[in-house]
Amino acid sequence: MRKMLPFVAVVVLHLAYAAPAQSSMLTVDESGNGVFIDDNNNRTNFKGALGPDPSGGLLGNVLVYTLPVNPTKNGDVVLREPNTTFDSDILRFVGNKLVFYSDNGDMNTDKDLADTGTPQEQMGAIIKTETGMEGGLQGATYTPGMGDPGFVQGITYQFVSDVPEPASIILLGISLLLIAAARRLRGARVK
Repeated sequence: MRKMLPFVAVVVLHLAYAAPAQSSMLTVDESGNGVFIDDNNNRTNFKGALGPDPSGGLLGNVLVYTLPVNPTKNGDVVLREPNTTFDSDILRFVGNKLVFYSDNGDMNTDKDLADTGTPQEQMGAIIKTETGMEGGLQGATYTPGMGDPGFVQGITYQFVSDVPEPASIILLGISLLLIAAARRLRGARVK
């Protein structure tokens, strides 16, 4: 169940931020899950894995995806927390590789694969503000123009920065069940 949650979150966020019908959507998250849906609605799932940084941005292993497309421009997309100057994630395009760096400074002990820290140097950065609620699904949609990092004609990227913790989802489910039970009991007393 725990391994399915990031994938479900990717699909939900992908549907929530669906691109226009004529474009293809490539979605990745910081847990190593990727989905590519082309403009004919063909779906390809792919995985990222920990490995050496192909850009040399960080020493040690980082989350690296091999993309099913070939971007024409290398560079960074920086995800920034809303109303701040805090860069929480950097997505670096290097050929057909995508490196997903994420801040690892929070107190969360349940780390995602991308929680390896962020590099000091940025490569031609495009800044995107994250959307979503803290502790819930967060991310950003990015459609690069020609000359922007990650450019592939007709591709929109969906970057999933934060996926809710399994305990949060369980608590939400229990809360909804308790509310439903309370309403049912209240309805039974009124009759």
